[in-house]
Amino acid sequence: MQENKKNNNNIIIIVVVAILAAAGVIYFMNNNKSNNDGGSNSGESSKQETAKGNCTVLDCMKKLNAKMTLEEVNKVIGFEGEKKSETDSYTVYNWDITEETGISVQFHTKYGTATITADYPTSMAPNKADFSKWSDIKAKLNTKESLTYDQFVEMVGGVEGTIKKITDSDTSYSWYNSEGGYLSGYFDKDGKCKMATGRF
Repeated sequence: MQENKKNNNNIIIIVVVAILAAAGVIYFMNNNKSNNDGGSNSGESSKQETAKGNCTVLDCMKKLNAKMTLEEVNKVIGFEGEKKSETDSYTVYNWDITEETGISVQFHTKYGTATITADYPTSMAPNKADFSKWSDIKAKLNTKESLTYDQFVEMVGGVEGTIKKITDSDTSYSWYNSEGGYLSGYFDKDGKCKMATGRF
């Protein structure tokens, strides 16, 4: 009888230990998941905190043009630019969108136009462009008709270009492929490509 009672006590202890162990495992897994989620969310929050303005550098560039004033550029980007230099001919402002990206604008006093340049790591841009039709592209560029932006996009595999620089006379786009190659095209006010260079 005593032995049965002892066995029952042992079983109860084993069951209690098993329940505690299971609870511990469940608690650890939930806590670990929530920490991981929290880490991810914290990363996102911290990213949001360090990012300024209304848009990413690539999206902001799509909304800017060379006729804009400082106030208009500030409005598009979402905060005031920092004056970097000034001469009788021009004034340069910078917008640090994130730690790694930014936009620089040189306002030309005499002409009332601007030169807008994007600064971003290449890894941010799409890298799926196909440069296998480069010979065809070159041949088309040597004709009077040249290539429109849409035609150029079609010939590099349907990948949109990333705007690198905007002036009053042209806009330059860059394309990248998965092997680290790039192609830059310069399009005039009529949307025709006047020049293209690259390495691939």
